[in-house]
Amino acid sequence: MSVAGRFLERWSRLKRQGEAEPAPVAPSPAPAVSAADAVASPEGSDAVLPPVESLDLASDFSAFLKKEVSESLRRAALRKLFNDPHFNRMDGLDIYIDDYSVSDPIPPEMMQRLRQFDSFLRDERDSEAGADAVAGTVGVSEDAAPAKSEDSAPLPETPTQVEAPPDSAP
Repeated sequence: MSVAGRFLERWSRLKRQGEAEPAPVAPSPAPAVSAADAVASPEGSDAVLPPVESLDLASDFSAFLKKEVSESLRRAALRKLFNDPHFNRMDGLDIYIDDYSVSDPIPPEMMQRLRQFDSFLRDERDSEAGADAVAGTVGVSEDAAPAKSEDSAPLPETPTQVEAPPDSAP
């Protein structure tokens, strides 16, 4: 018998044995905890913690963040921590906290300067339009083609060969 045949035979035999006898699952020994103890344990861990009123910025708040601590005590400790003045001061990154939904009116002085600038631009546009109209009537016709310079002459498609001067016979 070949190696592959022996392997498949052994695999099949072990697979059939595994289906025939399921391994008994032994329950893991769990500690016996009564309902009264389960309710009392969070309260018991709350008793070992320092009172919330005595906490300050230098206190260790990690004990209040454990699972065994009741939610109300955890919230009270965090509220005490974040009510500290260290966390309540404005820093330089609070520049975008203004209410930009209410627009302030533009001051009258600035409106006057904007109107002056607008009239200046309007006068400049009018003078350019007048200059274009005058240039159009001076005699420049659209049919007249501008004179071509040597630079704008089209390049030949094939290079021209320069003929060499005939050799003089000695």
